[in-house]
Amino acid sequence: KSIEEEYQQRHGPDAKITVQSNDVAFAVHALVLSFVWIAQIYYYRGFERQSLSFLIRFLIIAIFLICSLFALLVIFQIGHFEWIDFMYLLSFFKVMITVSKYLPQVLLNAKRKSTEGWSVWTVTLDITGGILSLLQLAFDSMAMKDWTGVTGNLAKLALSFVTIFFDIIFLVQHYVLYH
Repeated sequence: KSIEEEYQQRHGPDAKITVQSNDVAFAVHALVLSFVWIAQIYYYRGFERQSLSFLIRFLIIAIFLICSLFALLVIFQIGHFEWIDFMYLLSFFKVMITVSKYLPQVLLNAKRKSTEGWSVWTVTLDITGGILSLLQLAFDSMAMKDWTGVTGNLAKLALSFVTIFFDIIFLVQHYVLYH
């Protein structure tokens, strides 16, 4: 069965997946840039100067093992898991990783009572992306006359709200609290 068939089985025979080619391109772009970033850290010996904490290493290994085991469950048809469940699992981890990306910066800014050292323009672009992503999800669902596209793409919805939420915090920190 294709992912689209699995999606329709859960959300109705007329349900359409709201994941667009630009969503896939964004994910591939982010993955490639993450590998470039890791390569730069390695090239400039960043891992020698600061190693990953035990907790972070544990979480990376745990996420990798959970995803690998889940994929094996789907491949060997153990249980009632399908590929769409695997995609939902990956999207859940993506949302959690996004929260863990923003939270330390919010806490550091609060601890230092300053936003010095980072560009507010990055946040401006980020919140713009979050808003546009949310609008795309709404417009796609409206155009398809199928609002299950919003609930069927919870990762995109959650990522949009998480991004907007944290970017508002950053903007308030930068322009109101620590200006």
